[in-house]
Amino acid sequence: MNYLIENPYLLWFTIAFLFIVGELFLPGFVVFFFGVGAFIVALETMLFEVNPSLQIIQFIFFSGVLLFIFHKFFRKKEKIKSSFDVEVENKTVKVVKDILPPKSGKVLFKGSEWNAESDEKIFVGEIAEIINHESIRLIVKKKKVY
Repeated sequence: MNYLIENPYLLWFTIAFLFIVGELFLPGFVVFFFGVGAFIVALETMLFEVNPSLQIIQFIFFSGVLLFIFHKFFRKKEKIKSSFDVEVENKTVKVVKDILPPKSGKVLFKGSEWNAESDEKIFVGEIAEIINHESIRLIVKKKKVY
């Protein structure tokens, strides 16, 4: 522990690494900016002697500023990208894991399994219709057979 106190940049590099790797497992592209903030503080503490209180303040400041500025930019890019995605509404899918509200299930769409939610129970083997999507989660309803 004394080693980390004497070399705080190692602690900040570790925090940065954990935040950036954590982004791979968490949705929303938010945690990444905390990783970059920690990385900036790590570089600064490696080059200069910085008071620990000031390190924390700078971490919060850099993370907040980066999040505020770039999160909107990346979200706009994401929205533009999603508008070019394949239209999924009104497409027919096959249920491969029961959808039992409020729990989600899985459907087969274009050769891949997708998480799916519905307001009604839909069982394995039944056909459903996509009525909407939220990111990579499909909202479906039971397909009416005439």
